[in-house]
Amino acid sequence: MRMKHDLTYDAERHEYRIDGRMVPHVTKVLPFRHASQWHMDRGTAIHACAAYVAEGIAFQHDPQIAGPVQALRTFFKTMQPIQVVATELRVWSVGYQYAGTLDMLADVRGKLCIIDWKSSPSKTTKYQLAAYAMALPSGLGPADYGIEVALPDSGVPRISDWKLDRRLANEWLALLTAYRIREKEGWDE
Repeated sequence: MRMKHDLTYDAERHEYRIDGRMVPHVTKVLPFRHASQWHMDRGTAIHACAAYVAEGIAFQHDPQIAGPVQALRTFFKTMQPIQVVATELRVWSVGYQYAGTLDMLADVRGKLCIIDWKSSPSKTTKYQLAAYAMALPSGLGPADYGIEVALPDSGVPRISDWKLDRRLANEWLALLTAYRIREKEGWDE
């Protein structure tokens, strides 16, 4: 009999816990530029717009994010047919003890894909997507492809995609191991 495990998330602290034990979130493990509060708030607004576009819900948005919203609309129009399975889905791995929230899980042209929205392309996205794929609940996966959609102010999306294969999964696990070593040794303090 398989044991059920619980994930809790504290949005204010951006902390994930599996069965009460704090675990790192995917983006904490990956090296990335730290964003200002303004950029984080902007990203939150754009993610909300992405969910509305995906669900076909009409909405109004701040004119400051008109370019990224247009890029979202262009992405959805270009990638047809696309069927959204989930947005802002929390996933976790009991075995590897990490968690995260993927932006979108969708069937894109017959392939189950994990989609991540970015303000600009990132070299770490493929590892982020591999981590989410490994943590996807068995009833939803497997997702074999990942798509990064950069949503610039120009309104023209920049799309990159990867096959989420064993090599990427192993590289994600190597990054997770390195993170745990840095944490244990106090190198990031």
